[in-house]
Amino acid sequence: GLAGLAALDAKASTRQRLAAAVYCVVPTWFLAVPAVECVAAYLRRAAEFPVLADFSRGDDRYFIETVQSLIERDELPERWSNVPGEYALRVMFMGGPYAGVDFVEPMADWTAHREMAVDLLNPSSESLSIVLRVHDTRHDHRYEDRYNRTFVLAPEERTTLAIPLEEIRRGPRDRYLDMT
Repeated sequence: GLAGLAALDAKASTRQRLAAAVYCVVPTWFLAVPAVECVAAYLRRAAEFPVLADFSRGDDRYFIETVQSLIERDELPERWSNVPGEYALRVMFMGGPYAGVDFVEPMADWTAHREMAVDLLNPSSESLSIVLRVHDTRHDHRYEDRYNRTFVLAPEERTTLAIPLEEIRRGPRDRYLDMT
């Protein structure tokens, strides 16, 4: 704020006003970029719903957090791609019991939809176990209070898992997940 006032001070030399303007604009830029990225991510998410992420169109990692893993957007080898130049999120598990990725803050209210589809590829020569976990805002951090299901991907397999949302809704032992 002081730099902004100094940039407008008519008594200051042109050099001093220019320096003050730089001191004002540069930090403002660094503060504004994350805010603009955030707003853009929320707008993109709302426009693409019910798609949670589509890495073939761009880097869509804003609402993804890693857990004992590393991620990068990577072009699919031709043998596994449906269209030329198709991209996916590569997840490299670093070990640990819960290595993977979390989709945080997905759009609310899935009641108008029937299933969740997850496109997966296992490029390795060994089977890969994937656990899909879904919980709602009432989740109490118990295993029994969420949807959990293990899927096994065969070596060098690309598949789309289609899970009925009713199955996910009935996931917790003592209640139904709130799909809104």
